[in-house]
Amino acid sequence: MRFQRIEEILKSNISPLEFLGIVDESHQHAGRAGQESHFQILIVSDFFESKTRVQRQRIVHQLLGDEFEKGLHALSLRLLTAEEYAQQKSKFESPSCEGKSKA
Repeated sequence: MRFQRIEEILKSNISPLEFLGIVDESHQHAGRAGQESHFQILIVSDFFESKTRVQRQRIVHQLLGDEFEKGLHALSLRLLTAEEYAQQKSKFESPSCEGKSKA
């Protein structure tokens, strides 16, 4: 499965790896359900320190080049250092549920 290959490639090539989150979003795209063609990826690693956003994205796209040849169509990437993630963490968390009925 493409999901596992992507996970293995990223874990093997980005170090230190503090967090890796991969979400298959293929089902959200017409005719792509079950094709593993669209992914959202969040990587937190100090490997990205001193690299621009474009440099970070190029690295990931190069690492996954073979997957693009095999049908990977699109990536949504969030590539952050640990410090950047700590500053932006609230953007990635769901709001807490108060468990109360609105009725």
